[in-house]
Amino acid sequence: MSVVTPGVRLRRMKHLFIDVALLVLVAFALSACISSETPLLSDATPLLGDQFQLNLYENFVDGKAKTLKTSIFRWAGDRYVLLSGTLETLMGVKYLVAQPADGDDLIVQLSNGKTYFYLLGRELADGTYRIIPIDQNDVDESTRNTLCVTKDIMDCTIATRAQLDAFVDAAAEKEVNYAELAVISVAPTP
Repeated sequence: MSVVTPGVRLRRMKHLFIDVALLVLVAFALSACISSETPLLSDATPLLGDQFQLNLYENFVDGKAKTLKTSIFRWAGDRYVLLSGTLETLMGVKYLVAQPADGDDLIVQLSNGKTYFYLLGRELADGTYRIIPIDQNDVDESTRNTLCVTKDIMDCTIATRAQLDAFVDAAAEKEVNYAELAVISVAPTP
């Protein structure tokens, strides 16, 4: 029987639960989102490891989630591919890419294979992020009219990385409190 010291346990926990606390992705789907018809994040790397499990916690009552939905993603050369779980059923999500943004932030690109949607990951602690939907209401109407190639009440379509970066900067400035979250658990590295 091996003895696990507190330091080893801490390192294992750090690697086992590189937690990416995500805003409820369902709420993202219903927000006034930013999307594109082509991917705007290029040269992606497996930032979250080779495979991870995304746990979507919903319906919080007294600080406790009543519902848990799980999805598994695996790196497939240029993006994470949904292997199993509920994200495809809930939102049509099949692919995910995450890239570093300013500071310790991440930009997350979700896709159903036809449309690409964007989220901002704000680091809360080492390896732990709250994901905020990047939505068209993060900027004023004049800026929105300039940045959106097409727009309606629920969607702003953009076409360039510069347009995405403008919305990312605006999303990074807002304060958002959500009661629902998702957690990505990355397998430990040997």
